[in-house]
Amino acid sequence: MSTEGGSDSQTDITDGTHTGSGAGVTLFNCSCHSFDQVEKALIAAIKCGISKARGLATEIDKKGSVLVYEGDPVECENVAMILEAAGLKVKISS
Repeated sequence: MSTEGGSDSQTDITDGTHTGSGAGVTLFNCSCHSFDQVEKALIAAIKCGISKARGLATEIDKKGSVLVYEGDPVECENVAMILEAAGLKVKISS
């Protein structure tokens, strides 16, 4: 289990399950972006290291989508905007 965004909510990154309170950002796979582009966008959006970004990109590639961030709804909007600015498809859930 991994807690993102400093909230008490938890996200199981391996299956994208949204648990607890707050909102979440799901990132979807597409064939139009390279792993490198997705990793760079994740690093900028969720402020993680390359190993976490690479792990998330791999999971997205395998599963089609993954909950990549969970926290305050305002922060989720900010994360989603950064990912969308990179041309990635996202969904915010609450």
